[in-house]
Amino acid sequence: METTLPRLFRKRASEYPEIAYQMSRFKDGHFEPTTYKEAYETALAFAGGLLAHGVVREEHIGLISDNRKEWEHADMGLMMLGAIDVPRGCDATIGDLEYILSFSECKRVIVENSSQIEKILGIKDKLPLVTQLIEFEKPSEKDIEATKAAGVNLLSFEEIV
Repeated sequence: METTLPRLFRKRASEYPEIAYQMSRFKDGHFEPTTYKEAYETALAFAGGLLAHGVVREEHIGLISDNRKEWEHADMGLMMLGAIDVPRGCDATIGDLEYILSFSECKRVIVENSSQIEKILGIKDKLPLVTQLIEFEKPSEKDIEATKAAGVNLLSFEEIV
């Protein structure tokens, strides 16, 4: 019997590569499956990308997002590395984020979208350790300019993968 979630995930992906692991709903209402193989490969690639960017075992990494397929892939990728996610939903207040991210000493934060980037940059003076943001959605020019001005490195989820 497998003893960790990443090992169990690897085993299931090898046993059932073409079975739907998760379903994603799109804005037009249709659903699309992600197979075990696709999800495992994405999580593994995300873990490798984080490793290439200097993430180390037991590093605390913020994960500010609502439920979406990339959240699961990022979470599993963090577990594969032995990093520790510090999750909150997009409904987290600025006060919540300030307390949680500073208390857990996060240097990197994975965010869902521009709104979460704005929240973090709005309290950047209270989060001096945060030097990198990873955005699930494609970063806009506004996001790129704002993070650069704040001295924060912004990458997309796809770049890491």
